[in-house]
Amino acid sequence: MSYFKKLVPLALLFGLFSTTLGTTESDAATVRRGKISHYDGIGAIAEKNHVLTKWDCAVGYNYRTLIPSGTPIYTSNEDKAKFVTLYKWDWGNFFDPVILDVMTTVYQNELGGSISAGYIPNGRISY
Repeated sequence: MSYFKKLVPLALLFGLFSTTLGTTESDAATVRRGKISHYDGIGAIAEKNHVLTKWDCAVGYNYRTLIPSGTPIYTSNEDKAKFVTLYKWDWGNFFDPVILDVMTTVYQNELGGSISAGYIPNGRISY
């Protein structure tokens, strides 16, 4: 086998490996910041007849068609350094500054939100 034939596969592997080094979620994602609210929708039928679970969320009205159903939404409470991956299967009649509506159980247990506050003030999502 010639030197060239041995070198090409190695160069391709190195190129594939090196392009993923240092890549973060925000390098290729849309990032939004704002308030995260909560709702009780577990068990409801949403887009594409999907039955909502605690890991599903709703985006605002203006994003209902922009973000495809089933898209992972990387969600964080920046004040408490808590994060969770949710999936967009629903949309709600809310607008900025609220950026996402999550199930109440995730809001409290995973993101550390307070029910009495009504929302997480310093939320971040990327998709």
